Amino acid sequence: MLVHRPAIYEHAAALVGLLPRQAAGDATLLFQAHLAAATRYSLTHVVPGMDIYGCDADAWSAASSRPAPATLRELADSPLTPFPVGDQVNVLSAAGQLRAALPADVQVRVPVTGPFSLAAQVVGFEGMLMGLLDDAPAVEAALDRLAGAIEHYVHATGPTGCGVTFFESAASPPLVRPAMFERLVMPRLAKLMAAARRAGADRRQPELIMGGATAPILPLLLKLNPALVVCDPANDPADFLAKCRAASVAMRVNLEPRLRLPEHRIEAHHKLETLARLARGDEPLFVATSITPFDADPQTVLDFTELVEQVNAAG
Repeated sequence: MLVHRPAIYEHAAALVGLLPRQAAGDATLLFQAHLAAATRYSLTHVVPGMDIYGCDADAWSAASSRPAPATLRELADSPLTPFPVGDQVNVLSAAGQLRAALPADVQVRVPVTGPFSLAAQVVGFEGMLMGLLDDAPAVEAALDRLAGAIEHYVHATGPTGCGVTFFESAASPPLVRPAMFERLVMPRLAKLMAAARRAGADRRQPELIMGGATAPILPLLLKLNPALVVCDPANDPADFLAKCRAASVAMRVNLEPRLRLPEHRIEAHHKLETLARLARGDEPLFVATSITPFDADPQTVLDFTELVEQVNAAG
């Protein structure tokens, strides 16, 4: 069975007539924006974020009293005020309000940037690449420093009653090779994911969002036992689904963003039919058209949901 699970972040602000920066800077506005999205689209899964990677990079600047970009050595050596700081505080407040306002069967998850992606936001991708080639000790020290701050943030999600979704797309191939992922990224993610399970009132497994060509590291991702992983268009969904189901991990297929638009409805229908054949049975296979743009026409989101339901009904 296919289930449309749109990835809605900045688009939620547009639904209440705000810019993402306005919504991110006020907990009540952030709550209202994502409540509007949950209501408009009958969402069963809400992640109340705006520019998730940028929000956490701004938190680093506030916690370190340093502007970004920074060097890897500055990242490794800068003491940090424990997260949450800055707009992260608004995210936690909005998540708690959403948890109280929405039915119990609607998942609400706090978005948390993983240490490698946060380092890439602060240092830049070129800086991370050069560090991986020339200064591995600085990379490890920086990741440890960030992972410690992020763990504080994860613990702070507990009182909200919400789960956690980690975002770590910068650690995807080809920037990070599988052996490097296993050595640098995986141990720190494993520790953070364990912290998320302990923090949650229901000990719910955290999700792990990593876009890109992640097929070479999929076995490693599944060893982390996340609640869900993402299959981007660069990967083979049949291979992904077989491995995810063998590991009892849910999967979201990200289709090309254009397939949300009416002029591509026939192509979208064909792709959804192919996915439906893969997803036979009652176990859901989540689908989305990547991240819903800020200025997306809401009707295109509703129409895509209707198309998914039509494909399911056709068997």
